Amino acid sequence: MANFPKVDVVSLHQLIQFKLIRTTKRLTFGIDWMLPELIYRGEDDGDYYSFIASNGYQIISRSRMDIQTERLWLLGSKSDTAEGARSGSMVFSDDIKRNKAEAEFMKALNEWRIFVTND
Repeated sequence: MANFPKVDVVSLHQLIQFKLIRTTKRLTFGIDWMLPELIYRGEDDGDYYSFIASNGYQIISRSRMDIQTERLWLLGSKSDTAEGARSGSMVFSDDIKRNKAEAEFMKALNEWRIFVTND
């Protein structure tokens, strides 16, 4: 795994435009746009980009976008393919756990923003 490259922008919105959508016992993650410099373009088993936030949540750019327990998979090498064009969804046992996970994902994304922007 490699660190994400550093970029010269300030806000999270300038790095990535995404949606975390809450529905009953479910959290769906979709990316509308992401700064191209932060998208891993190498081989799937290569030195892909990874960041671990203080809460243990990981932000990863490898192959395709997804959401998983304590992991957000950003756009990656397969993003421009039919296989990579999708959103990710995660099911929870209740809405309280979903809300807690959403807050932790947002915390991780904000720490990732600070890391890649040297803010």
